[in-house]
Amino acid sequence: MSTTRILLCGAILFTVLAPATLEAGRIVWPCSGRVSSPFGPRSSPCSGCSNYHYGIDIAVPSGTVLGSPGNGTVTSYAYSSCGGNIYKIGYGGGWETRFLHSSSAILGVGTAVTRNVSAARSGNTGSCTTGAHLHFEVRKDGVAQLVPGATNSYVTRNTEVPKEYPGLNDIAAVSVVVDNTSSGFSVVGSWSTGTSAADKYGSNYRFHATAPVSEPASWTASLTAGTYKIYGWWTAGTNRSSGAPYILPDGSSVTANQQNNGGRWNLLGTKYLSGSSTTQLSCWAAGGYVVVADAIKYVK
Repeated sequence: MSTTRILLCGAILFTVLAPATLEAGRIVWPCSGRVSSPFGPRSSPCSGCSNYHYGIDIAVPSGTVLGSPGNGTVTSYAYSSCGGNIYKIGYGGGWETRFLHSSSAILGVGTAVTRNVSAARSGNTGSCTTGAHLHFEVRKDGVAQLVPGATNSYVTRNTEVPKEYPGLNDIAAVSVVVDNTSSGFSVVGSWSTGTSAADKYGSNYRFHATAPVSEPASWTASLTAGTYKIYGWWTAGTNRSSGAPYILPDGSSVTANQQNNGGRWNLLGTKYLSGSSTTQLSCWAAGGYVVVADAIKYVK
């Protein structure tokens, strides 16, 4: 396989990742600087700060450009009262990295990123900070993972973090994301557009009241022949359908509980696909709810 590259076709993102033997479980530092606070137990540095440090602090000026630690997709950029602007990059399999207290995003939510591409800028946002720096986290299924680095040690951008995270970047695959704003997305009937849910993929999402009508949302991608895992992304809520009916490209169907597991990729099925492949979401489900059509990902 050739080296890592990004192919952009219309609004559908094609990401070809490097072979697992080259970078299995490895990521790189997003910036250069001195470690000012290591991972682990600590004395709370400010009111409201935790006595356990779930990341590592790198002392850099506000506005320092931060590189992506690996090949993935920007999944969220949202404000938290403590962490300030939090910039998240997902890598599949539950893995993500986080930049806390950032001042701005360079690449927006939904953008496919390659290792070391400039993605965001450091800052001093949020209440749980005593000065400009990058708080850098690695998480698996939401659980913070050790980021090595002793106080006053120095790290260098685009050099490997001295730890392996099994499964992170360990994908020799083609990943195709079709968002609800992509050219491969279409709807039939009365689908509304929403922007308020914090766990959306990209800038917005579509929703439709559940009803016994044939008005599906469709995500279509042109795929090379092979076996693909098909993932769905939705925004969760108590008014969502607990039996949202997805129709996979081979005509089989699967229901998803959209009241839970929002803001993440959820496996819908594994199918052999070739050429134009369409996954649909029907609104034909128990009444009184809505179904949410946000994004679909095909991983070969």
